[in-house]
Amino acid sequence: MKIGVVHFGSFTTGITEIIRTLINEKNDDIVSLYGIEWNRQSDGIEVRELHKVALDKAQYTSEAILNSFPEHKWTIQNSNKLQPLSEFDTVIVFGGKNHQIDLPYHNILFIPVSIFNDIEDSSYSLGYDSALNTIYNSIEKIRDTASSLLYGRLRVFPIQVPGNEFTPLIEDTALAVNSPFVKKVDEQAISNIKEAILEKNSRNETYMFIIMDYSIDHQSLEKSISKDLLIDWKVMSISESQCVGPYPTARDQVSMRKVSQTLLELIRNGIEPGQLNFQGNKLFFKKNNLIGGNVNVN
Repeated sequence: MKIGVVHFGSFTTGITEIIRTLINEKNDDIVSLYGIEWNRQSDGIEVRELHKVALDKAQYTSEAILNSFPEHKWTIQNSNKLQPLSEFDTVIVFGGKNHQIDLPYHNILFIPVSIFNDIEDSSYSLGYDSALNTIYNSIEKIRDTASSLLYGRLRVFPIQVPGNEFTPLIEDTALAVNSPFVKKVDEQAISNIKEAILEKNSRNETYMFIIMDYSIDHQSLEKSISKDLLIDWKVMSISESQCVGPYPTARDQVSMRKVSQTLLELIRNGIEPGQLNFQGNKLFFKKNNLIGGNVNVN
């Protein structure tokens, strides 16, 4: 059985650990595992076998086991250059927004990986809890500094969280740090922020956070608010690269083990195209838009 592996760069630490488990525990007499990368010089797919020698070399040289695939190359328009995918019995795809495009190759097994927890049909995506905790800790460090300073007016910290659209990461971050969030700049959002500022002033508090993604025009928001209220406005940004560090949270560690165990079981039983989905704490295999054999890993 010839299995390819693609990943789109999100939650690299977790994906690397899953690939390492597959390499170490698969039956080498039955299964061959190949990394699928994009060669920028030839502008095409490059394939290399993933085996224990390659794993040992990667660990020794501190190189990546598998380089991330540029998502903008994973398109219908580029399907002729993706033709080598058809040579595999199954291609395991970790993450990516374009995984569901109608490529002429029907051998894809998709794994939900996203720091935004925005994968359709899956209640959870690998990397989300690690990203959320990283953002939370970053904001708490800002809180430690802000709470120790007296400025004479309320200090407002718009916190730019990764992403260019509203995702669960915005709302959950706001809940975690007990702060308002902005979904879009409109009269309602401006009114809500003004109300929150007035409440902070009434309590003689010295700072507040506003959570938003990178698509929000924070300058326009500041202009609308500061014309009526005396505030100090200081934008803080958290990048996506900060959210994919080397230390996954316990929840992501558990989820990684579940995915690894499920993939090994699917490989033993004859892996098929489809998608792994989290529903609560359980992992299910969805085949061809229909629920196939359910695999629960406790």
